[in-house]
Amino acid sequence: MKLTDRLSGALTISAFVFFSLSSPGIKAQGTAGFADERGQFHIWENGRSQVVESIGALEWKAAPDYLVYLDNAGELVYFQNGKKKALGVIRPEEFQAWEGFVLYKVRGQISLYHQGTKHRLGILSNPSVAVGDSIAGFHDHTGALYVFYRGQFKQLEILPTDSLRAGVNVLCYRDQQQRFRAFWNGKTGTLDVQTPQRIAVGGDLVAWTDPFDRLKIFYRGKTSEPEFGYQVQSLYAGRGWAAWTDDREELFGWHQGKTMRLLNEPPVQYGSEDFLFWFTDRNGYLKVFYEGELIVLESFAPKQIKAYGRVLVYTELDGRLRAFYKGERISVSDQIVLNFDLVGDLISWSERPFVMSFFRRD
Repeated sequence: MKLTDRLSGALTISAFVFFSLSSPGIKAQGTAGFADERGQFHIWENGRSQVVESIGALEWKAAPDYLVYLDNAGELVYFQNGKKKALGVIRPEEFQAWEGFVLYKVRGQISLYHQGTKHRLGILSNPSVAVGDSIAGFHDHTGALYVFYRGQFKQLEILPTDSLRAGVNVLCYRDQQQRFRAFWNGKTGTLDVQTPQRIAVGGDLVAWTDPFDRLKIFYRGKTSEPEFGYQVQSLYAGRGWAAWTDDREELFGWHQGKTMRLLNEPPVQYGSEDFLFWFTDRNGYLKVFYEGELIVLESFAPKQIKAYGRVLVYTELDGRLRAFYKGERISVSDQIVLNFDLVGDLISWSERPFVMSFFRRD
């Protein structure tokens, strides 16, 4: 992979001046919300910003192609493609924005909003809900396990399960017989008849260790057993990749069937996202494991790091903003930033109060 350093053509907007980065026909891959000095609530989408609430919003959360927020009266509002829709949900106890749906809780009852329809999950026997970008697993009031996938509900187990985890389109769990099971591509099957010890789910991949500390990886319908490393101590997973440290404190990475040693010591800081795994070593170097390659990004450990999909954003030592953007290293801001955020592949930041800047590239 060839890496290039490039100065970004970022767009800065205030409450009064707007310029467009992208044509109206491009589908949004990131949305952002912010309040101006008058308290008005703006939403950035498809290369432009608009005021959606003149008296502000109480709270908001963004997904790559929509944003959901509480208006000043406490009603949940869904915003997409320049239009807002009140959902008739007043003062939810909590809400989350996932790529495939909105999840919210009102008076103890959990519901989700998907493609214009509200679905009530009810008061669940187990309060935890395992959610991925396009999948949700939960236990109803009887303890039965259900999955919501492609707009439909399907019962997976009659009896309660545990260790429920979700990726983008995969759900895994331990059944009553302690077998390790998974729902993938619309079907349910057994991954391992033995009880898993460690589990990591990310994207379309499931990684786990069996009672004999053997590492196993389920990816695209097949299970493999990497032979690198010794007893696994920590385990991470994403789309087509897995990473782990062993009892010798070495760090390994697996990408679509190939394994490599990433570090011969434990990482100091680390984090995982859909397509990448980033970490810093004891010498302060920032590195990323991306598409099967180990890439050194910086010779220092940033104070602030955020990752989403194929993008990693971080602050330089002087407070300016840089990014690893879909395989390229880019400079994002010319000045020191006060704060920044990342949703989808849209980077947003502020260099002074109430003035936001944005960067996105296809």
